[in-house]
Amino acid sequence: MIPNIFALIEMMDLVTVVNS
Repeated sequence: MIPNIFALIEMMDLVTVVNS
């Protein structure tokens, strides 16, 4: 099972790209 932490990291990555 994929932990929610992984999803959180992916979300953060997306936010970083948008912020760039």
